[in-house]
Amino acid sequence: ICGRPALAARRFEELAEFSEAHDLTLFRARAFSHLADAMLEDAADPREVLSLTERARRLAQEHRHGISIQGLVAIWAEGEALLRMGRFAEAEERLLQAFTQSEELVWTPIAIGLSLARLYAFAGRSQQLRVLADRTSHCASLVQRAITQAEATCFRAVAGLLEGADPRAAFEILDRVDQLHHEGASWGFLARSCALLHLSARVLLGDV
Repeated sequence: ICGRPALAARRFEELAEFSEAHDLTLFRARAFSHLADAMLEDAADPREVLSLTERARRLAQEHRHGISIQGLVAIWAEGEALLRMGRFAEAEERLLQAFTQSEELVWTPIAIGLSLARLYAFAGRSQQLRVLADRTSHCASLVQRAITQAEATCFRAVAGLLEGADPRAAFEILDRVDQLHHEGASWGFLARSCALLHLSARVLLGDV
């Protein structure tokens, strides 16, 4: 959360080793899931991330772990890794699964939504972006609620850009939400993920 992925990765590696030594499968699966997340934050090879998420999923299945935040993180990390590898269809399937699970857990879908928004923006799928915006805006979770609602507005703005709308109005929306992040309205890693989406939209339209 505070933007130190290398340190986070070391701590989760230590947790994985400790959990294996003491046969704590739930904590081991948690370590693999969050280690995958930290590696994505540090721009690691997505193939290594997929290996970790597979180990987390296998542990959860073998030991009948219930639906949890750590399982949600693993599914999102797998989808994000697939997205970075250009495997869009597989990525979308996993990310939509993660979004549904976030709704079941009443947890913020913002990280998942940002991954899906990038996928749809890259593929020029404006209608899916609008559907994603509506689904995100109806999220019941109170976790990161303000920025979740704000990003839903950004998804609609990016959809408009794909459909040929005036970019100035869209960029004003992106700027306002960037300011919310700058003022500390979200976790640090979310601010970076949001900035990536916003910057991608500007690059596509030659605004940078």
